[in-house]
Amino acid sequence: MLKRNLFTLVELLVVVGIIAILAGMILPAVVGAQQQGRITQAKSDMSAITMALKGVENTYGKIVTKDGSYYKFDGKRADIWKTEQSGSTEQEAGIRLGDDEQSTGNAWYKAYFPFIAELTVPAQKNGSSYVIGTMNTNKRRISFLEPQSGYNPADSYSSTENKLKLWRDPWGSQYCILIRTSSSVYLEHPAKKERVSGSPNKDKMLSGTVSIYSFGPNAKNDYADNATLGGPVGTDDIASWE
Repeated sequence: MLKRNLFTLVELLVVVGIIAILAGMILPAVVGAQQQGRITQAKSDMSAITMALKGVENTYGKIVTKDGSYYKFDGKRADIWKTEQSGSTEQEAGIRLGDDEQSTGNAWYKAYFPFIAELTVPAQKNGSSYVIGTMNTNKRRISFLEPQSGYNPADSYSSTENKLKLWRDPWGSQYCILIRTSSSVYLEHPAKKERVSGSPNKDKMLSGTVSIYSFGPNAKNDYADNATLGGPVGTDDIASWE
C-alpha cells in the first residue's frame, strides 16, 4: 500500500502565512504603480488641453471672448476669477471652468462641457443643425483637441454618456481650468484665493495664461494643494505648473 504524504495543519498555516506576507508586499507596489500611472495620465491630459488652448490663441489672438459681463459657452457662464490687488479691490484676472459637480451651487461646472466641446467637436451636427449653437471664440469650428475614447459623435455633447468623455481626469472629475484674461492682473493661486479652512499652502501668483489642476485621487477640490509638495495633510491635487 502506498503511503500518502499529507500536509499537517501547521504546514498549511505556514504556507497561507507566507502567501499573505507576499501579497502584502506585492499589492501596495501594484496599487502604487497604478496610481502613479494615473498621475502621469493626468499630467499628459493637462498638457494636451493647454496645447489646444494655445492653438486657439494662435488662431484667433485670444482664448476666450467676453459676452457682456460674462464669458459664456453655449449659454453657460464661466466663473470670473478675481485677484486682490495690493491696496485695492479685487479685479478680474481670468475665468475658471470645471469644479466639483456635487456642489450644485457652483454653476460654472456646467460651462465646462460646452467649453471642452468647443475644442473637441465644434462641427458636430444633429441633422442640419450644429449641436453647439453659438461658439465663444472658435467661430471657424476647428477641432483643437480629440475627444476622449468612447465619445459618441452621433449623440449630443451634453448627453449623460458623452459628458463622461469630455476630458475627465483619471478619477472621473472635471479638470479645473484657469484662463488669464487680463494683461495686467495675474491669476491668484487657488489655495490663496479659495481655501476656507487652514492656512493656504501657496501665496504666489500664476504666471501662465493657462493653469490647470486635477482634484487627484481623492476627487476633492484641495485648491491645487498637495501634501507631498508641502500642502496640508490629505491634499493630493495635481497641478500643471508643479
